[in-house]
Amino acid sequence: MRIGLAATVISMLALADARDIAAQAKASPSRALAAQVDAYVAPLVDLQVFSGTILTARGESVLLERSYGLADAEHGIPVRAGDVFRIASISKSFTKGVIGRLLDKHVVRLDDSLSRWWPTIPSASRITVRMIVEHRSGIPNVNSLPYDEEALEPNTLAHLVDSIMRKPLDFEPGTRTRYSNGGYAVLARIIELATDRPYASVLASELLEPLHLTHTRHSADGMIVERLARGYAPSPESFGHLEVAPFQEMNTKAGGGSLVSSARDLLIWARAIGRSPLLTSSSWAALFPGSDSTFVFTGRCPGYNVVLHHDRRRDATTIVLVNNYAAGMVAEVAEGVAALARGDAPKALPVGKPARADTSAQRMLAGTYSLPAGALPVPPGTTVELRVSGDHLVVYLGAVPVDVLVPQGPHTYLARALWSMIEAPAQGADSLNVRALYRDQSFHALRVRQ
Repeated sequence: MRIGLAATVISMLALADARDIAAQAKASPSRALAAQVDAYVAPLVDLQVFSGTILTARGESVLLERSYGLADAEHGIPVRAGDVFRIASISKSFTKGVIGRLLDKHVVRLDDSLSRWWPTIPSASRITVRMIVEHRSGIPNVNSLPYDEEALEPNTLAHLVDSIMRKPLDFEPGTRTRYSNGGYAVLARIIELATDRPYASVLASELLEPLHLTHTRHSADGMIVERLARGYAPSPESFGHLEVAPFQEMNTKAGGGSLVSSARDLLIWARAIGRSPLLTSSSWAALFPGSDSTFVFTGRCPGYNVVLHHDRRRDATTIVLVNNYAAGMVAEVAEGVAALARGDAPKALPVGKPARADTSAQRMLAGTYSLPAGALPVPPGTTVELRVSGDHLVVYLGAVPVDVLVPQGPHTYLARALWSMIEAPAQGADSLNVRALYRDQSFHALRVRQ
């Protein structure tokens, strides 16, 4: 009787929260704030790296919800409020929420070792659920299997986890911290084995339905998702054009990156964390520590960049959902919009509108360069070639074009897909300075003499 009453109370509170947020969304946003946000993201729109939805709220009151660009470029359909996006690694926060529900039901314990489910694997006895949640397990960062479109049977989460559990650990469990998609695939499989139900079903019944998150779900392969913004990336060869993002198999993304959601659903979820009676206070504290701090969840997968920014002290939330893989600045955009919503000046973005190209400078820069480790998100020892193509410089890795460089000044170019700034010295062209914007670090690249 007590469990049934608690579930009813949780459902009523969540439904009231959802209705309040929906009602607030109908209200006209502040014109001044809308104009400020439009001006703030305008350079990114001009650079063709930003299309999607921005939502910012104080408590349950939506202050602003703005959409930009196209949800379906093939049919010219614009992004609209309420559209759904893949949320990539933000999915992990929902997996932790499900684990919390199972903790409170005494189905799983944080100090359970994996030998409970994989007793024949020696390393399983040294890994606990808590270590996986905290990325301290040593489980390799794996979240996919080779895809065979002609295979008689599709890949499954079980197949992926069986493969992961046969791999050597990256380090002794508990001794280090390293981000692991593979660990969260294992968590999803634990949820299935502990409940004898599919991950998607447990997620729906334990979190999504009680919180009335009607636009959030596990996106299975072949599923038609209504109002899904399609994922894109800038053409690597031609400025002004988009390309459809590569296919991504969802069957092996459960736990760490398989969910789709909307901005309003994510607002409800952000405000539920740490305050909803859906989980006990001890479970919230164990899984989402730092009750008085700001938490930021980010996600990136082919075609999408997303961020959820929540200031617990102010009960202020900003969500940015972008269906463009090159949008490497979404965390900065969320912080900037949050500042504008507070009435503060945002930190300037590190990029501006496209500048006029200097064709003579481009010809001087054309050539092959050797990059130090970490200079770009490419394997160590990789050389890159800059080729002049029409009015632009194009970055090639081997014979494959990967990015059109967009001029930011006489000697400065933005690599959008790599989210890095390439700066040529004012004199000479034997070297390049590469500033990795995604890690705020600079490197020196030397020309390779042929």
